[in-house]
Amino acid sequence: MDRDIFENNSGKSLTAPDITSSITSRQRKKLIRKIFNGDEEDFEKFLSLLSNIHTFKDANILLDFYYYKNDVDPFSKEAIDFRNIVFYAYSPNKRNRR
Repeated sequence: MDRDIFENNSGKSLTAPDITSSITSRQRKKLIRKIFNGDEEDFEKFLSLLSNIHTFKDANILLDFYYYKNDVDPFSKEAIDFRNIVFYAYSPNKRNRR
């Protein structure tokens, strides 16, 4: 069985969204510079962690933890933009189009 698919309590399969495809190259550069202190490897590791999370609720907890741990202002424009990108990736409407 594919590790990205599992059954939830409702019997529906859940898949982790592909956050990378939701980020434009311009957004990517800005996020790496502003949130990940220019560390592209750190950004890629974070996206890899997100790829194993199946709900926005859990992804949001990971975002909060990262922001706190790395002293990122969660109310900065970039932090809010990144959270919105992640939220949109987990949106049921977007996920049903696959």
